Amino acid sequence: MDESEHFLCSFLVSQFHTDLSLFDLDGKEIMRKTISVNDPLRYGGITIYQTDWSVSALQILKDDEGPFNLAMAPLKINGDKKLLGTFLPVGDAESPNVKGISMLARDLQSIVIYDLEGKFSGVRWPGSKLPIDIDGSRIVIVDAIGSSGLDLKTDRGVPIAYVGFGSLILTTCISFLSHSQVKHLFT
Repeated sequence: MDESEHFLCSFLVSQFHTDLSLFDLDGKEIMRKTISVNDPLRYGGITIYQTDWSVSALQILKDDEGPFNLAMAPLKINGDKKLLGTFLPVGDAESPNVKGISMLARDLQSIVIYDLEGKFSGVRWPGSKLPIDIDGSRIVIVDAIGSSGLDLKTDRGVPIAYVGFGSLILTTCISFLSHSQVKHLFT
């Protein structure tokens, strides 16, 4: 693995973290934790797992106006499940032939931008503040807004399962004593 591959892998792993805060009924923060796929948040018998992540919106500036949030939608092209896209209309939005700037993302790190004709215009990184000029519009990708899929689980039977498992281990250990040793104990 060369240096650029290691750098990319480090960035991709960071996408699987979610910052969570738990609040009581009065709005006071009880607990805060950054969770990941294999490191859930546990509190009061409830476990919160991160099950998925996605890019929900792009925050952009157009001609130094905004920021505008453009919702990202999943695109299924050749079975690719993590390709997301959005569209920024340019010109008359009421026209039957609306044209615009297309933006695609696979992750939170880079956005691929296409012009009004669908031709590749460039790649921009959210937060880089590097503008791109497309067909008379100046676009800046301010941020990629992520979202996480969460799974809440509670299981009151876990202590019972542990007691049962402990009992099974104990009886298995006892069964290793030979019958003669047990008979000798009782005579």
